[in-house]
Amino acid sequence: MKAGQKISRDNGVLYGNGNILGYDRVGDTYVINEEQAETVRIIFDLYLQGYGSMRIAKMLTEQKRKTASGIVKWNVSNIMRAIKNATYTGTKCYNKSRSNNFLEQKRINNLDMSTHEYVEGDFPAIVSQEIWDKAQKIRESRVKPSLVSTTKTTHSKRDSKDIWVNKLRCSCGSSFRKDKWHTKLDGKISYDYQCYNQINNGNKKKREVLGLDTEGYCDIKMITDWKLHFMAKELLEHLWQDRKASVLIAVDLIKRYYKDERLSENQHDAVSIKAKLDKAQTRLTNLIAMRADSELSKEEYQTMRKPIDDEIQQLQEKLNQAPKDEQPKSGLELDGIISTLIDFSGTKVSEEVINQFVYRVTPTSDTTFDWYVNLNGTADVRATFTAEGRKNRAVAVMEKIQGYIKDTSLQLLNIFKA
Repeated sequence: MKAGQKISRDNGVLYGNGNILGYDRVGDTYVINEEQAETVRIIFDLYLQGYGSMRIAKMLTEQKRKTASGIVKWNVSNIMRAIKNATYTGTKCYNKSRSNNFLEQKRINNLDMSTHEYVEGDFPAIVSQEIWDKAQKIRESRVKPSLVSTTKTTHSKRDSKDIWVNKLRCSCGSSFRKDKWHTKLDGKISYDYQCYNQINNGNKKKREVLGLDTEGYCDIKMITDWKLHFMAKELLEHLWQDRKASVLIAVDLIKRYYKDERLSENQHDAVSIKAKLDKAQTRLTNLIAMRADSELSKEEYQTMRKPIDDEIQQLQEKLNQAPKDEQPKSGLELDGIISTLIDFSGTKVSEEVINQFVYRVTPTSDTTFDWYVNLNGTADVRATFTAEGRKNRAVAVMEKIQGYIKDTSLQLLNIFKA
């Protein structure tokens, strides 16, 4: 069958039922549906202008433009399917999906576009190759590189504001989706994280029960946010046992040598003016003493005193205009730095700290996690944790740590210095 499919691809056989926006299938080829083709051009035009897929879907709905099914119902999936479809350049595309096995014959999308096969078609293009290429560059710039495991290609996602969505990577190669778990009595929300492989392709254990193919499928359970924070706290405490002493030394050095340039010209000017004023007053005192000792005549004294009096008056006016007890509007909050880096007594470590020293977290089973730690600019330390139990009775045990350097204070301070 695969050999037959290759021959049909070489011969340019048109696959599918022809239900593609912008074209009508006539026999073994496509002809342009002008009304739908205009919708396709609008999609590409808006995308190249910088609009996102959700915004484009809303605009097409407002314009009451119809989908390929003839209804006014647009969503992100419709838009991105059009953006990624090379057919609009007058090209036939093969290997976009495959059958999961010979018994089920379930179609699985091939998300790795680099393995798609393109053959020049015998039908007209709706958008130029140049426009399509520009759209692909924009699309690729908005997502992370694809995550491809040895058995499956999984969805890639944009950078998230959530710390654990960015750090979690399943052992199957997939990223994780953040979901609301439950709302506490105090109104705070707890979240969990689920592997996208399971969301998109199903659970491995359920398939095993049904006697179906399980190769490439995932069975990692959902992970709660409190468990990840709990392990992060345990890991940092293990790596940086002498953190209090090292942080206090660093802060003491900062206090001695740090100079906030914005602090200030005003304060530094006031000190300078005061020094000049003291010198002028000293000269005046000396001048008065010389007159009292008859070293100067009355005329000489008055001539020499006038410029000193003028200088003192000008300096006093400048000093009076300078802000008093000015406090800098910004600068180093040393107390905050100390509490952030030293105090791990709470249930969570600061997410800023986690973001600096954790490169990736990979669950390898329902209770085992590999933490890759950034100490020397690379993820050169791997700590394996076993975490079990409920939130208030949980136990996290570090089973082993590889690439660990005992004296990590300097490396961790270098990580946090930014």
